[in-house]
Amino acid sequence: MWVQEELTSLGLPMIITTRYQPIASAMMIKKLEVHLTKLESQQLADHKTLRITKADQKVEAEQVRAVIDALARKKLTIFAVQMVIGIHASSLERLEQRANYCFRI
Repeated sequence: MWVQEELTSLGLPMIITTRYQPIASAMMIKKLEVHLTKLESQQLADHKTLRITKADQKVEAEQVRAVIDALARKKLTIFAVQMVIGIHASSLERLEQRANYCFRI
């Protein structure tokens, strides 16, 4: 994972734990369908009021449809990713310095 490699390249004393958990496709499809309905409703409302629908909304709707299709065909799995970073330091002040350094990068 590139984030982990970037962090370890800093040379700071730290522990990094990463956990990946697949999200059930059926649940993700339902969430995406709700999101797609909202996007399409906005497009319809824009059309009725003669407003121009933002191009990125059209692209987003196409992308959501493609993801729903891939999930339904079991060609795609979406994962929840959790990363815990533990930074070691000899004092609270030093810990704050190291943490600030990490988050600036």
